[in-house]
Amino acid sequence: MSFEAFIPPTATSKPALKSVLASALQACTNLKKLKQIHAHILITGLDQNQPMATKLVSIYATSGCLDNAQLVFGKIQKPSTQLWNLIIRGYANNRKWEEALGLYHQMQRSGMKADNFTFPFVLKACAAMAALQEGREIHYDIVESGLDTNVFVAAALIDMYSKCSSLEDARYVFDKTFERNVVSWTAMISGYAQNGRGNEALKLFHQMQVANVKPNPVTVVSVLPAFSQLGDLSQGSLIHGFIIRSGFHSYLNINNALVAMYAACGSIEVACILFDKMAERDIVSWNAIIAGCAQNGFGEEALKLFNEMQRAYVKPNAVTVASLLPACGCLGHLRQGKWIHGYTIKNGFEWDVFVGAGLIEMYIKCRSLSDARQVFEKMLNKDVVCWTLMVAGYAHYGYPDKALNLFHQMQFSSVVPNAITIASVLSACAHLADLQQGKWIHECIVRSGFESDLCIGNSLVAMYAKCGSIEVARDLFDNMSKRDIVSWNGMIAGCVQNGHWNEALRLFNEMHFADWNPTPVTMLSVLPACSFLGALQQVL
Repeated sequence: MSFEAFIPPTATSKPALKSVLASALQACTNLKKLKQIHAHILITGLDQNQPMATKLVSIYATSGCLDNAQLVFGKIQKPSTQLWNLIIRGYANNRKWEEALGLYHQMQRSGMKADNFTFPFVLKACAAMAALQEGREIHYDIVESGLDTNVFVAAALIDMYSKCSSLEDARYVFDKTFERNVVSWTAMISGYAQNGRGNEALKLFHQMQVANVKPNPVTVVSVLPAFSQLGDLSQGSLIHGFIIRSGFHSYLNINNALVAMYAACGSIEVACILFDKMAERDIVSWNAIIAGCAQNGFGEEALKLFNEMQRAYVKPNAVTVASLLPACGCLGHLRQGKWIHGYTIKNGFEWDVFVGAGLIEMYIKCRSLSDARQVFEKMLNKDVVCWTLMVAGYAHYGYPDKALNLFHQMQFSSVVPNAITIASVLSACAHLADLQQGKWIHECIVRSGFESDLCIGNSLVAMYAKCGSIEVARDLFDNMSKRDIVSWNGMIAGCVQNGHWNEALRLFNEMHFADWNPTPVTMLSVLPACSFLGALQQVL
């Protein structure tokens, strides 16, 4: 039935039409009908009417029809603050971050002042884009407008700074907020948890309860990753009890977070029980349990769950695939891994950087380095993880030349190596006994400020020792601010390899007095020295 059928015959005057159209807009729930009403508004010349324009923009933006919303908005000569807010919100809610920020700046230039409804959506755009500098400029606008004390604006600021990894700024805003509600507390707790600072997240969660602010389901979902990061099963079990007492145990997102928490804490049996008891499951539920099984060494179970997931008509996504690939790698299931690779190509996941890294790692663990390299070369956006996996794979499986060549290629890319990349390439130099390359990489380490990293320190000691420069190795070892069992084993093995038998035994005794217990690797390293010197009794 056309819209004309709803217009009474008596509604011929403009005020009457305006009233009918306004009522029709209010009752409209259908996009097709909305466009019919919009057409009548244009025909009757009521498109400049702000209340009607406001309603049209609101419905179009909520429906994701941003072009139509912009068309209506653009015809209003002096849009109200409410209209600006609606169009900005529409773009932000549809993940059009740059457009949302652009509209905010247009609003500022028009002389219209932003209010407490404008800023949360603009800050959401900054957070999504990790646009810290722009966020700081908007923070200045907020202070200028006197809205920095508004609890919802403050919470949006905390969230923006947290997502831009500027936790000091987030905490400053939190501490300056006098009237903190559950939204403020949750934003700060979530910020700490998202940035890997689990201890601070838990501390703040306890402070929140001392302050008599009752956590809500969002708070609980935000704090659970902190227990996962710390592997704190006892505290995690306590919050599980709190969830049951609070009546939150029926919330899907909380159950998903609990499954992930128990799996991350190594309690995969409890995670599986929770998963089996869930009345409702979504893609996040399946991903959490599959990832949990894969991470805890239950690769076969992860693969079975993947098959169950498909039988339950839940379509796997990129996260599912990235979670499942380590299971194939650990089990050495190359055939299954290749099937999953085909699945990623068919579903367009192969361009996802996490899936790409997962495929590279899976192929390397299955010793199919040529397949790993093919995936690596096809990737459009290679991050440091992808480069490191490939360099480490070559170094580990006896292709030191290829590891060094790829490292040199990495130097010409815009990707900065991390500690694991450096340790892997040092291992390649050690395999080749290439002291010149090793010294060059050592210079890179000094320039990059990685000298104090324990893993790199151990790798440097091993590299110099294997290249026959035992004096430099010993000097590095003596100047290490921190040592672990790998440091001692590397130095002892280096002395033995270079025929410094007495020095190896002295180091073994020093290690004993430093309260380090020898491992099988230590014994294998030191026994040749004992055999040569007839000093076996010293170590037994």
